[in-house]
Amino acid sequence: MEMRQITVFQRVTVSYPASWKIAVGGGNVAAVFTNGKAMFEVHPPDPKAATAKEIALRGIKSLVGNVPILSQGQARIAGNDAYWVVVKIGGSTARIVGVDAPTRIVIFEHTKGEPISNYKSVFDQMESSISFAQ
Repeated sequence: MEMRQITVFQRVTVSYPASWKIAVGGGNVAAVFTNGKAMFEVHPPDPKAATAKEIALRGIKSLVGNVPILSQGQARIAGNDAYWVVVKIGGSTARIVGVDAPTRIVIFEHTKGEPISNYKSVFDQMESSISFAQ
């Protein structure tokens, strides 16, 4: 799959599929990568969050509110601590990842009208491509 790169928040580089578009979201403070059905969003975290887990859990509250958590766990993104949470939103699921990096971010992965599993490999590739300027 052909990928393009862009830097968001002046220090976070994200690769995304060349066929996808970039939109601005969250009051012009978030980067949204989408093909119209799948969305990979990069948001600033709650500044009070001290760990990757707190970044993810506070991200849930700010992005989707009080929703059921289906699963969660630790990860690494670009060598930094990350914490992922899968949540139930209406009839579908979404994944929120908190990344405790030099520039902290919240990643929000979700779809419209399709199972999120259809985009797992794309989302995984986008996550693994993220890099942070020091």
